[in-house]
Amino acid sequence: MAATLLPTLSPPVSRAAAAFLLRRAPLKPSHYVHPPSTLRRLLISSYPAIPAMCPLSTMSSTTAARAVPVRRDLLMLGIETSCDDTAAAVVRGDGEILSQVVSSQADLLARYGGVAPKMAEEAHALVIDQVVQKALDDAKLSESDLSAVAVTIGPGLSLCLRVGVHKARQVAKAFGLPIVGVHHMEAHALVSRLANKDLDFPFLALLISGSNATA
Repeated sequence: MAATLLPTLSPPVSRAAAAFLLRRAPLKPSHYVHPPSTLRRLLISSYPAIPAMCPLSTMSSTTAARAVPVRRDLLMLGIETSCDDTAAAVVRGDGEILSQVVSSQADLLARYGGVAPKMAEEAHALVIDQVVQKALDDAKLSESDLSAVAVTIGPGLSLCLRVGVHKARQVAKAFGLPIVGVHHMEAHALVSRLANKDLDFPFLALLISGSNATA
């Protein structure tokens, strides 16, 4: 059931939901979760050896983007497993995309007539290591070169999200890296600034993604 690795140019709660992602507590497979400060705190407390996550919960994305100076020497590994595709990318602090890799689950979508959460989770688990390694290889980097690891923590299918969170924690713990929790919908909007360097705040975005719509 291994999906083919395809490079792409596509962009990338409750306490119970957070516990599910981090401790594999039982929740309904189709449950969508949103990234609260609780999940961020649990990511930190679960592995004290990992440097604290960036305090994104205390500021808006636009404020954070304005406040952080451009640092070309920063290297971020991004991991995305919110629904039906497994993706990883390496990006510099100035927005240069060094690599991006996607493992498609198109065959599963065709077979089941849509997203089957449990099958999607298994497909993520099957290829996540390969996808991350290919992203690093394409960028000609290793984990020791990274400054931090970013991972989608919601909204998304909880069964799928936990695969990406587990991989991010694994890399962060092994190499002493901070973890940045990423809001799926915010990322869709903000990735526009990677492709269009002249796009500045404020700007209007309309996002329609699965059961999530934001303007």
